[in-house]
Amino acid sequence: MAPMRPFIFITLTSLLCGTALAQTAQRIINYPRYIHTYARLGPSFMQFEVDHSDLSNDIEYRPNVSAEWNLGFYYSWFGLDVSFASSKKEMEQSDMPATKRFDLEAHYTLRRIMMDFTIKQYQGFYISNPQLFDPDRPVDAPLPFLPDLQTRTLSGNITYVLKPEKFSPNAAYHYTQAMRHPGGSWLLGAFISHSSISGDSTIVPQSLRDATQTRNNLSAISFTDIGISCGYAYLHTFYRKWFVTATFQPGLSYQQTLRQAVANGESSRDSGISLRSVIRLALGFNGDRIYGGIGTYLETAIVRAQQSRLSLNSGHLNVFLGYRINTDNWGFMKHVDRVLHPKSLRFLTGNPPQRN
Repeated sequence: MAPMRPFIFITLTSLLCGTALAQTAQRIINYPRYIHTYARLGPSFMQFEVDHSDLSNDIEYRPNVSAEWNLGFYYSWFGLDVSFASSKKEMEQSDMPATKRFDLEAHYTLRRIMMDFTIKQYQGFYISNPQLFDPDRPVDAPLPFLPDLQTRTLSGNITYVLKPEKFSPNAAYHYTQAMRHPGGSWLLGAFISHSSISGDSTIVPQSLRDATQTRNNLSAISFTDIGISCGYAYLHTFYRKWFVTATFQPGLSYQQTLRQAVANGESSRDSGISLRSVIRLALGFNGDRIYGGIGTYLETAIVRAQQSRLSLNSGHLNVFLGYRINTDNWGFMKHVDRVLHPKSLRFLTGNPPQRN
């Protein structure tokens, strides 16, 4: 029986390898001829925190924004959606003035590429933790609201997925694919962004400066980041069609900063190395027709001075539900496929779906 042992070992090894390869081949499920429609509910946001050596805690600045309804669709790598925010009348009935804003996020995913574009402008912020700096403050006192304080940001990220056969960003975040087995990939990226925070008075209001004796008298700060990032994305499946996924992508940037003080109106410029990161999280169900879940996207930029640090966060948090529509019998979709999958770009977009 001894001569049979090598044969049994080779046979079992081949079967195990074959099973592993079969699972790898079936890890990512495509829906190339389906239109993926969805409805989303959740807020987009932009907020920041100021940390100064004179302060025992960070000062947290938050907007007063309503949740948004989004209706949209994806087909292949292309998608569009329309937002419907709560009415102005509903916001005026809240306990605090509404933040004025313009908020645009665009996220596109190809087989190997993820692209994110953000344009945001918010005006009107409240300080969410004033009790930490003024213990004598009445509990029912309204939170300090700064109607003139505004933030602006313009950013773009591009990310390359090193192992698209093991991790699909389309399955993780846009549901044009599905993953039936766990998998992950390292990521490489580059980004550029410009952000500013300004007000008619100081960013830290006079009442808080008096209470904390801080010397932070900046009325405006703007900074530009150009850099590279590296990270990892992983999707874990359970009960086959349920999944949880996370992407963490920290980066280093060359940062140029412009600061302006209220006291004398003088401005100062400097440059250096700073940190910037992107985080994506999602938990959901990805069936053959119905899909849904909860997901978030967060960009964080940090700017430092000799005695202070400011972190600016922007992104969204959404709950969503979607349904796939089969287009097998839609003859005109052949022309759409040719437009979305030109021969010169198929190394990025993949091949168009096969149709009868």
